[in-house]
Amino acid sequence: MKMTLFVLVNNMQTVLLIGGVSGVGKSTLGLAIQSLYGDSCYNFDFGAVYNPQSKVNNWEREILDSIHTGLSKGYELVVANSKFNQRIRRDHVLDNIHVRTVPLILRPPLLDAFHNIRNGRPEGTHITNADNARCELIDQCAKLARDDQSDILLPSNKGTVPKEYLAMLQRTELNRPLLSQNGSDPRVRWVSICDRITPQRCVEVVRSGVSKP
Repeated sequence: MKMTLFVLVNNMQTVLLIGGVSGVGKSTLGLAIQSLYGDSCYNFDFGAVYNPQSKVNNWEREILDSIHTGLSKGYELVVANSKFNQRIRRDHVLDNIHVRTVPLILRPPLLDAFHNIRNGRPEGTHITNADNARCELIDQCAKLARDDQSDILLPSNKGTVPKEYLAMLQRTELNRPLLSQNGSDPRVRWVSICDRITPQRCVEVVRSGVSKP
């Protein structure tokens, strides 16, 4: 996927938003970036509240509070990851961040996400874990299929998009036109990353920065 790049500039604060279903590597990306930037990076992992009894009373307020905490402390780069699986949430976050923002949705094959959860999340350590991975991913994907995804730019080569995500888009009349998306849709605000991303690749993307392709 061709991308327009920019370089993080001194005194220019940037917020990196990382979305995607459970197991796609959001936390790995955040940790890799934090390792690169060290003290100049504030990494907030919204999925790190692993207590199944915990409830997020106001997702929109809590994630924005965390982002603004990093910005107010002067960090050059603020990283925040969450599923961002609803259009209303994605829009709300972008509408309320007033610095340079890089919004990414990770979409590697769902089978990879499933194996990542089964192999790396023992029962009781995460809300989505080895015991409930299949049911949780099915539920998350069902919600994606119903959601308006016209704000998420697909790669120009749709053949690189995992077939399960294409199937989700096919399920609703609202999202079917995205399969012929050419990048000129003014609703696009997020970039979909469909290739397998290693921590090294994640660091490379963040060092360069990504805007609309």
